[in-house]
Amino acid sequence: MILARLDDMLNGIRLRAEERRERDELARAGEALAAFLERDAHRGVGQLPETVRRLRRSIDALDEAIARSLEADRADYATVSRSVRPLVILRGMCSRAILRNQRHRCNSDLRPFYEELGAAAGKRSEKVVAAEPRTSAVEPEAVPVAWKGRLVDEGMLLGWALKRQLHDRLFPRLPALAGLAAGWWVANTYTDSQWKSTLRSVGIGGGGTHVVSGEIYRLLVLGLPILSAAVCAYLSDRAAHYVRSRYAPLAPPPGTMPGKSGS
Repeated sequence: MILARLDDMLNGIRLRAEERRERDELARAGEALAAFLERDAHRGVGQLPETVRRLRRSIDALDEAIARSLEADRADYATVSRSVRPLVILRGMCSRAILRNQRHRCNSDLRPFYEELGAAAGKRSEKVVAAEPRTSAVEPEAVPVAWKGRLVDEGMLLGWALKRQLHDRLFPRLPALAGLAAGWWVANTYTDSQWKSTLRSVGIGGGGTHVVSGEIYRLLVLGLPILSAAVCAYLSDRAAHYVRSRYAPLAPPPGTMPGKSGS
């Protein structure tokens, strides 16, 4: 009886996943067909609903507004003092979050129309799926190869941060504080002495109450603070790199002089 119920649950999950994939394919086909009809004004007359055209224009306008917001933040970030830069970043994040939410709602409103277009077009829409790739309503599947390369790069950065902390783990910075906090937590949570654990459990003395072997305790005392400091340094470096790359002024196109616009 239990196995039969479990099998029914698994079948239901598979059916819902298959239905979701089919709807995603219909939405992608309908979106590509809408883009094709939108480019071809003659064919689009009377075939593309006005609601779809209006929502697609709204999405394009929101994309332009997001780009303008980022450009404004970059300009202000380069001119204001350091104490005001966090406010510039916060302002841009809030404004773009609102714009992205509006774009998401437009995409949600467009999806039923895309599914209807894809279902009505049938196999004929397969020819225009690749005509204009547009990842607004349905996100494409991630490419495993690209993600593998990204994971390798991030792993190398994490290893570099770990090496730096091994070289100088006592430098008074945020990673060092994270390492000290991890060491304090280990010392107040674990111990390799049964007597100390018993006394600590009744409120006598100091130290941890969880007894572990001597090797595990030494590994926690030495390794966990270093690992915590390395992870903290890695996250700090990635955050600083993101801020610099996000708000640094864009380089002028090749062949143009600084301060002059190319013709």
